[in-house]
Amino acid sequence: MQLSHDEAKLIAGFILADYERERVTTLRVLGSIPDGKGDYAPDPKSMSALKLAFHLVASEWYFLEAIHQGAPPARPPEFPGSAHTVQDIVTWENSRVP
Repeated sequence: MQLSHDEAKLIAGFILADYERERVTTLRVLGSIPDGKGDYAPDPKSMSALKLAFHLVASEWYFLEAIHQGAPPARPPEFPGSAHTVQDIVTWENSRVP
């Protein structure tokens, strides 16, 4: 299916507006994780709050990067060893996601 420039611009504008709303929600969810509780997991088989926070932002990056490059990245990003707080995760995201 071929799109005209105007059609592609309309669709891109809609998707971008949706992404911007969802990003605000994501940051609000990350901000709800209490300081010092990043190790919390409801079950031993569950991800910790900090690793789940990273999973959320890394998934967002992965899909945006796939759209940007036209193909999925070869590997998903690894949890940064320097991340010890939710703010570290947000900083990681802000350095990679527009």
